[in-house]
Amino acid sequence: MTEYPLVNIEEIAPGAITATEVKSCQGRFLFPPGQTLSVKDIQKCKAWGVWHLRVTENPGEPLQENGYDREGVKEIRDAILPFFAAWKFKQDPNKEIFKNIVLWTAQTGTDIPDSGKESNSPQTAPSPQPGDAKPDLENIIQKDENLATLPDIFNRLMAAVNDPKCTSHHLAEILGNDPALCAKLLKLVNSPVYGLMRKIESMERAVTLVGINEISKIALSISVISMFRDIPEEIMDMRKFWSHCIGCGLVAEIISEEMHISSERLLVAGMLHDIGRLIMLKNHPRTTLYAIHRARSKKLPLHAVEKDIWGFDHCEVGQRILELWSLPDFLVQTARYHHGYEKSDYKQEIGIIQLADCLVQAMFMGYSGNSFIPGVPACLWDEPGISPRSIAGIFTQAQYRAEEMIGTLL
Repeated sequence: MTEYPLVNIEEIAPGAITATEVKSCQGRFLFPPGQTLSVKDIQKCKAWGVWHLRVTENPGEPLQENGYDREGVKEIRDAILPFFAAWKFKQDPNKEIFKNIVLWTAQTGTDIPDSGKESNSPQTAPSPQPGDAKPDLENIIQKDENLATLPDIFNRLMAAVNDPKCTSHHLAEILGNDPALCAKLLKLVNSPVYGLMRKIESMERAVTLVGINEISKIALSISVISMFRDIPEEIMDMRKFWSHCIGCGLVAEIISEEMHISSERLLVAGMLHDIGRLIMLKNHPRTTLYAIHRARSKKLPLHAVEKDIWGFDHCEVGQRILELWSLPDFLVQTARYHHGYEKSDYKQEIGIIQLADCLVQAMFMGYSGNSFIPGVPACLWDEPGISPRSIAGIFTQAQYRAEEMIGTLL
């Protein structure tokens, strides 16, 4: 039997034919032997972290990415530098991280927001009215009775996920009580994200093929999104907000996969990490928008400005609401400590979430209120064992997965 050598994905051209089955590093099936690779197939390999594969034929020239010259890179660097005002570039590895972010942005042609204005909130900051500035923490949580309890399906899903005896049939029965949720899940399962060979038409089959944990975490995310559909766009662009949260969860998953540790709960953690800010926007929009504008004008971290104005920040609000919902301690601590992972009981996983939160903002994926990208503690790079050189791969994978997920969930 012929043993074909491993070829770097950057050297593979459209028209190359796979010699063996291609799977992602997570074990997800991508292509069978004999697949003729298209441009999209090569991009899909990169998106799932497949950087080497065996091919029987490799005609023509390798796929060329968008090129960039020295002047183009300088223009990109100057355009994105204002968003990194909080970074300490004298500290390693910040210089290396920033360089790789600039190169990825230049190579992919990612749109850079106008640093001279906020694209997601009113240009004139609303001034707090008497009584707006420092509401009580409990008052924020209890002001909306609809937020005091989760949808019934969320609680049933949480119970199923935590039940080691849960079967695909049982989970499909739970999901079957919400036809709209089932429709979104089936659409996502049949999308290129999962790369299944044939169309899946039943929820039980989807759960069997994709997995109980995978289906559950997506379903949990959808049910939380549905709770905040009534926030007006002039207060917060919810598509951009959830894009940020989904991106955070996906980047965290990819980092954990690179580290070969469990990533099962990181997507939901990323989805919920900024839930406190949504509660603040929903119940006290004037003061929250004032904090967003003040943080921007002073070039300060938004959570620090929240603390100064309110006496607490969105992290404490998030902690309180997730406790009220009786969610697992890991999710509660993620909401509380995603700007200070070292204080948590889950330093490795919440450290990954904190790092992912910074990186997804550096990708300009979505918006959660921050005008500046938070600085990344150097120890976050040491602990996870992630090299700044891996940024391009992480960003490419996250971008590919997010396009399908955001298009389906939002």
